[in-house]
Amino acid sequence: MEQDQNIPESSDDVAISRRLRQLSSLPVDTSGLEARLRASLPPRRANLPGFRSLFTPMRALAASILILVGLATLIITLASGPASASTERMAAIHQSAVAGDGRTTRVSSIAEARAALQRKWPGTPELPELPEHRAMSCCVHEIGREQMASITFEVEGSPVTMALASSRDIRMPHGEKQEIAGKTYVVGSASGVNMVMSQRDGTWMCLMGRLSLAQLAQLSESLRDN
Repeated sequence: MEQDQNIPESSDDVAISRRLRQLSSLPVDTSGLEARLRASLPPRRANLPGFRSLFTPMRALAASILILVGLATLIITLASGPASASTERMAAIHQSAVAGDGRTTRVSSIAEARAALQRKWPGTPELPELPEHRAMSCCVHEIGREQMASITFEVEGSPVTMALASSRDIRMPHGEKQEIAGKTYVVGSASGVNMVMSQRDGTWMCLMGRLSLAQLAQLSESLRDN
């Protein structure tokens, strides 16, 4: 005997079917799903500290080391090279000699000046003779770590200071090259003090005072010849 295929649905079946239809019609929002999945995954390899991220600070450190080495080399070079005299420093030497401050030694002749300078500095360059000029004072000056000798004397009633230094130890002050009476000199001026400088046999000489450049140049030649 065949069973009746038109069996009426139970109330539970009807409720389930209605619920399923309602769920299928609801919109599904998956926008937050991707974010939650990414958050649950481990970080990418590119975000991990690796060779590239370590290379930048290493390169900066290497550059800093090179800069420090360069500065140290420059300092050593400057410290081991000749000291540098300036026209301002030379003018101050002349002014202190004229003022007769405590660093100068009073003398009355070139022989006294030589003896006094040798006692203070055995390496004093040879002083030229001072014909017809009266010596007033002498002194040894410190330029950097090197030494310079000076003697002050009168020329036509005006004090003139002659400074002598080794070109290996102290560089001559920068100045303008000028030809005077057929000779080339380095000339300069500071604080109203004129300077005429020349070099010979590894020693440079600076004559300075309130005389004109032409007078100082003429005096320089007369002293070099003695």
